Amino acid sequence: MTMDKFLQDAIEEYERNIDNCSNFYMDAETLLDIEDYYEKEGRLFDADRLLIYAEKMHPQHEEVLIVKAYRLKNKGKWNEALTVIGEVTNRENRDVQALLAEWEAAGGKPKKAEQRIMQHLPHEKNDEYYEWLIDLGEILLDYGYTKRAQHFLRQIPENHKSRAKTDELLAESYFQIHDFKQSMDYLTRVVDNNTFDAASWSQLANLQMKVEEYENCIASCDYSLAIKPGNEQTLSLKLFALFHLNRQAEGFDFYKQYADSINEDYSFHMYAAEQYLVSEKYPQALDAFHEALRLCPMENPDRSRLICATAYAYAFLGQNDNAQEIMFTLSSLGSMPNDIRFQLTTIFYETRQPQAIIDVFEDLLQNDHTDRECLQMVQSIIEYYNTFKNSELYIAKSKELLHQIIEEPITNIDSLSIYAFEVVACYLLHDKTSLLQSLQLASKYCPVLLHAKLYPFTGKSNLEESMQCIQEEAEQWDSIK
Repeated sequence: MTMDKFLQDAIEEYERNIDNCSNFYMDAETLLDIEDYYEKEGRLFDADRLLIYAEKMHPQHEEVLIVKAYRLKNKGKWNEALTVIGEVTNRENRDVQALLAEWEAAGGKPKKAEQRIMQHLPHEKNDEYYEWLIDLGEILLDYGYTKRAQHFLRQIPENHKSRAKTDELLAESYFQIHDFKQSMDYLTRVVDNNTFDAASWSQLANLQMKVEEYENCIASCDYSLAIKPGNEQTLSLKLFALFHLNRQAEGFDFYKQYADSINEDYSFHMYAAEQYLVSEKYPQALDAFHEALRLCPMENPDRSRLICATAYAYAFLGQNDNAQEIMFTLSSLGSMPNDIRFQLTTIFYETRQPQAIIDVFEDLLQNDHTDRECLQMVQSIIEYYNTFKNSELYIAKSKELLHQIIEEPITNIDSLSIYAFEVVACYLLHDKTSLLQSLQLASKYCPVLLHAKLYPFTGKSNLEESMQCIQEEAEQWDSIK
């Protein structure tokens, strides 16, 4: 970011003295300017260290206390933040009241937040009056009270000194409610009025990506990167847009150019990995997926997506043990082991590996399982039969597993529908004995579902006719004891 000469000199002086452990004095306002610079640059450790020094040198300074309170609030330490803000003697300070209003909005009390700010508004509608409204609008927007936020932000005059910030907030508010046209209008105003604001260009690119204006997205990314090279979020947006325009070769070159410099944004690697996977470049896909997994936080919803995609890459390479091992890491995210097994059967089905499916089925049946999981097993046999019906091994093992399922006693009345699925599985596998047995049970316990399952095969309008048609066909098979 650009800075004036005074701030640059102050930073150099501060850092020189801190590094040398020197005793030195610096006024509170200058220290807070440096702290603000560190925060905007993402240098949070440096910002924390500076604030500790500022507290020691100016323990009761109003602005130092306010900055400390806001830093605590941003870390989720509300009680500590309220204690610190309580030490500020000037209770009319706008930042003090804004933090208290945010406390109320955060607790689901937007009306109380509004009332607090309204009670402290200047009598005259001057610049200060509208700054209070902007603060209120931003607070309400941060906690999802979009319509309320817009009500106050729309009151800001066109010529107000904080008009650019107001436009950014309004753009965000319309983005939240998916009114992308209005959001685009406000963001366009922002970049038109400040063409050297890299963050605004990146915001515009993100919006253009959402509305699928990929060419414009790339152009906005290029503007942003020209101002602030190497911004990871902007690089990810451009890579995403390149792939969506089917400019794969350009996208892969772009990925290779920046892959080693991406240290935080997992999505950059994820987008490339998924394209490598689609392009059947499995080793490259694995490398990119590994980088994405390393950077993706455990609590991020995309982590499950990455794990499953990595398993696909392993499976396509025939590394089924690795595929199974990484899939079972989903357990750490709350997935149940048998649910993971069913996901694995889908992966091996799509990678055309019948033996691997059988291995997973057998693994499942060796473990405790519920009636619901039996039902899913039958569904899987049905789904995969048509793909592997020329595999004698698959047919034989499917029948063996099906018999294990049929012999499993149904103890839960909610699982009686399994009989209808068994009928279809037995029919597809030409297992006459089991079919006739399942038909009787299904017609008794789940007749409506049974008719729905048989109709695609018989075309008969009632259950009795459908059953008769199936039984007549079965008589032509060799009975399998």
